[in-house]
Amino acid sequence: MNDQPANLIQIDQLELVCRLLEDDESALADVLTHFGGAIKRFLVAKYHNFDEHDADDVLSIGINNLWESRDQYDEAAGSLRAYFFKICVNAASDIFKSGWAKARRLPVDFGEDNEVDLIPDKPPPADEKKRDRKDREKKRKKELEDLMSVIDELPSKEGRIVLADAQAKDRVADSDWLADELGIGQGSVRVYRHRAWKTIRAKMKTLGYELPPEGDADGK
Repeated sequence: MNDQPANLIQIDQLELVCRLLEDDESALADVLTHFGGAIKRFLVAKYHNFDEHDADDVLSIGINNLWESRDQYDEAAGSLRAYFFKICVNAASDIFKSGWAKARRLPVDFGEDNEVDLIPDKPPPADEKKRDRKDREKKRKKELEDLMSVIDELPSKEGRIVLADAQAKDRVADSDWLADELGIGQGSVRVYRHRAWKTIRAKMKTLGYELPPEGDADGK
């Protein structure tokens, strides 16, 4: 429950509106701080197939739409909170109608014989002994198992994009197709892909693995 006086909340909203209209992107973080929690709770309650990750994604789309439409805000039509709330609810409704919640990730085999490994395997030395080969294969298997565990923990859309990329010949799935399937914009596909790989690199590094740096063919 918000214990702030109504007049203070109103002043905060007017200040945020001014910052948005002055093209201050830092205001977006404060918008999420002020209103994000209540909107998330509403979305999870209204759309029973949504979880907190889904609500976070809606907020991500909503905050982007708020920024793009900041010049259209009309104070006479309602508060900034109501305006942002409406933007997020509209985004959630569009996603829900698109069948996004029913999207399924492609089954992908990350075994040694599959050419879609997301972590490039180093070629073995020419004089590798049988015992060394077994040790190397065991470590590789563990590495791929850890990778799949990390991917499984991603929000559903991010994981779906990563696995679709793994199956694509050029290692990047078609954004038009993914946007249509997931019910999001092409720009959001790029945002989710970048966010997913940032998470994957960080978590795999914590586990002791080093993925290709961002910008490399397999670094996304």
